[in-house]
Amino acid sequence: RLKLKHIMADLNKYWALFEKKGRGAPLSLAEGIMHTEFQKKNPFAPLPSDSGDWRNGDWRNSVNAPVELPKQLWFVTRDRVYNFDLRFSSEGFIVSHVFLELLQRHTSTPYVSTPVYMVNKFGDSVAKKEYYYIRFYNYTDLIDHTSSNIVYDKKGFIKKPIELHLRTDISQQVFMTDSSYFFNRLFCTDEFRKACLEASIYGVEFVEASKAGTYKP
Repeated sequence: RLKLKHIMADLNKYWALFEKKGRGAPLSLAEGIMHTEFQKKNPFAPLPSDSGDWRNGDWRNSVNAPVELPKQLWFVTRDRVYNFDLRFSSEGFIVSHVFLELLQRHTSTPYVSTPVYMVNKFGDSVAKKEYYYIRFYNYTDLIDHTSSNIVYDKKGFIKKPIELHLRTDISQQVFMTDSSYFFNRLFCTDEFRKACLEASIYGVEFVEASKAGTYKP
């Protein structure tokens, strides 16, 4: 177990949350597909509603905007078991009930959530925890472009963040930044990181935000 002095270290820093491989925690969820309902016949085949247009709200394809999610989702996978607490999937994040409770106890970028059932092709659960699908919205550019060392492309988009610095006036403890380069990345304060360590969050690596553009899981 981590010693308390380790948990209390590195105050006043920002961290990026990366995937950490482990049993029940693959680096990606590439072996599965998100459905709005479970279909016994051909469970890995896409459904028309999977691509969005939920009550004409287009929940799947909208970016950085509030959406109405389906009342529940199904993630059908070839993986045998899931025990992670955070993974990016389907333009949002799949999180455990433990991680969601941590989010609810801290300030964050606004988000919507709905239960997601992690099952195999027979409809049997492969989850060791309860899971939820969440989508963040109304996030802004929180990068300090002046002090960061970033290579931009000809259109001004981030091409390679060599050293990333975030702004010092960020009010949320968990947040995203409005950058296509970091579309699948959550950031947090040291306070939230400590809460995650104390809760034994699994399958997540906390990397100093300055290295978020160069770190490889």
